[in-house]
Amino acid sequence: MARQIGAALSVSLWDAPQTNGVGIDEYTRPGFAFTRDPDPERAYCHGVGTVEGVIRWKV
Repeated sequence: MARQIGAALSVSLWDAPQTNGVGIDEYTRPGFAFTRDPDPERAYCHGVGTVEGVIRWKV
């Protein structure tokens, strides 16, 4: 399940999102790490996703 969720997020966040009112100066594509659960039935049901970016806006 975690890998399916990660794949869906990766597709939607692969490129920087289009925004109104703010600028995205830098954007790093998402990365994911999946870990095993000690219970074999829950193998790879835990994951961590990261996305980095520099956002510019005016107040």
